[in-house]
Amino acid sequence: MTKTEKAAQQKSADMADVIAEMSPLRHCLLIFAVGLVTALAMPPAGLFFVLWGTLPFFYLTLTDAASRKQAFLRGWLFGAGFFLGGLFWVTHALF
Repeated sequence: MTKTEKAAQQKSADMADVIAEMSPLRHCLLIFAVGLVTALAMPPAGLFFVLWGTLPFFYLTLTDAASRKQAFLRGWLFGAGFFLGGLFWVTHALF
């Protein structure tokens, strides 16, 4: 393993530790915010590259859930953020 691969692996492990140590409320707000950011991939913004960061984060939060109930809550929060963030195009299309 090269130095850059080791550094990248250490950095991702550090970020996972930071997220794991968050309070439950902050963790929920972060998941909701990631859902909001994911909506930027839709038109008219069309920033598809945000999916490369948000979808892996969403997958990792789901796999890290302790129970099905917690995974459902995390998925619901992500979906609610994505839905509410995606509503902006409706006003853009109608007016």
